[in-house]
Amino acid sequence: MRVAELNRSEKEKEQVILRATYFQISIFIKYRYWKYLRIYSK
Repeated sequence: MRVAELNRSEKEKEQVILRATYFQISIFIKYRYWKYLRIYSK
C-alpha cells in the first residue's frame, strides 16, 4: 500500500515536471518564431 502511494506520487511529480518543461519549451519556440517573423517580414 505504502509503495503504491509512493510510486503514484513519483509519477505525478514526473507529469508535473514534464508539463512545466513542455510549457517553457512551447513559450520559447513561440518567442523565437515571433522574433523571426518580426525580422523577416520587413
